[in-house]
Amino acid sequence: MSFPSLYSICFDYIKDHTEDIVSLDGIPFKPVVENILRHLFTTNTPLNSSILSVIANSHPKDLREAQFTWTSVLLSKASNRSAVPALTAISKHFPTFITCLKLGQSNLGDQDILLLRGFTNLKTLHLGKNPNITNRGMLYLTSITSAAPNIRLSYLEELHLSDLPGITDKSLKFIGKISTLLYIDITNTNIIDVVALRFLKKIGYRRVNKWIKPFEIDSAFDMLANMKFYRFIKDMAFQYDQGQVSRPLTAEDTPNSIQPKLHFSRTATSIADAAVEQEPANKKELVLKKRRLNTKDYLAMIEKEMFDDDSTNL
Repeated sequence: MSFPSLYSICFDYIKDHTEDIVSLDGIPFKPVVENILRHLFTTNTPLNSSILSVIANSHPKDLREAQFTWTSVLLSKASNRSAVPALTAISKHFPTFITCLKLGQSNLGDQDILLLRGFTNLKTLHLGKNPNITNRGMLYLTSITSAAPNIRLSYLEELHLSDLPGITDKSLKFIGKISTLLYIDITNTNIIDVVALRFLKKIGYRRVNKWIKPFEIDSAFDMLANMKFYRFIKDMAFQYDQGQVSRPLTAEDTPNSIQPKLHFSRTATSIADAAVEQEPANKKELVLKKRRLNTKDYLAMIEKEMFDDDSTNL
């Protein structure tokens, strides 16, 4: 006669009582928590936001490093509906569970960026093709990265801002303050490429053709593999749907499609090296006063303005 192992007894209890679990501290992520997640997302067991938050709060580092499809969510607008209700639902119930978030063409505005508070394990953020996101939205994003630990974006490594006509050179000042970033995509924005090249180089970035980490977009945001999760989010979002209607791109909103790609990456080493190489601002000013201003001088003044923490003139 065979008897169930202690592991199987504990696992069976957890998977059948997920709403009652308040902590998984001390429970090994491998294989126990991984198997719980696999069971939740591949069986008929109902999902609940409580267990998702418990897993994220008990094993945040393991969750970030695991690169699960289940923690990657694509929220784009459906028909003429906004993705804001779904983002609101996640932000209120289990933001710490999400490590990758794609919000491209989802009818977001600057104010909606504040919904990202609490996504403390977020590593990858896509905001492209949202014409209502401007420099102010980048200011909000930067403020979240330096907020209190319980709402801060402490691990944000990738930021995709392509096709945002409301983003200008001033946003570089805010983006540059997100110290954890290793990759930025600012293709088809109103950021001047020469300014971007000069400014980002000074803080350790180099221009690259394409670099996406931790995994490719197609596999990261696979709705078919994540269908159960998307249905769960859709049901939760219903209570937050206030009938937001999307504003389609107009000719004025659509960026220049022939603009060269602007992808930048950096490493922890290049960040440190860039900090050492920074020249004092007053030394640059003295040099400018001794000769007539040219194009490079104007670029230098733009860079100085972006380094100055003057967020009131947006």
